[in-house]
Amino acid sequence: MASSYTNEVDDVEMSCKGMQLLLNNDIDACEALFDQYRFYSPLMNGGWAFVSFMVINLILIEKICFRQYHHLKVNSIVGHIFK
Repeated sequence: MASSYTNEVDDVEMSCKGMQLLLNNDIDACEALFDQYRFYSPLMNGGWAFVSFMVINLILIEKICFRQYHHLKVNSIVGHIFK
């Protein structure tokens, strides 16, 4: 375990708590937890990488959905013009 941490942390319990936060849509708390203990153990580092990957996917999906909504909105306006 890393020596820069003042107290011993059960990384298995902490990573389970982080994943539970992610599943309950508390993404900010999940990111904060894994950021704090990112270099504590390989398990926490892997959890941090997974959470980062999931956040990037959520952002990408949100952008794609917004773009598709915009296209549908434009197409519905154009469709009303040509009727």
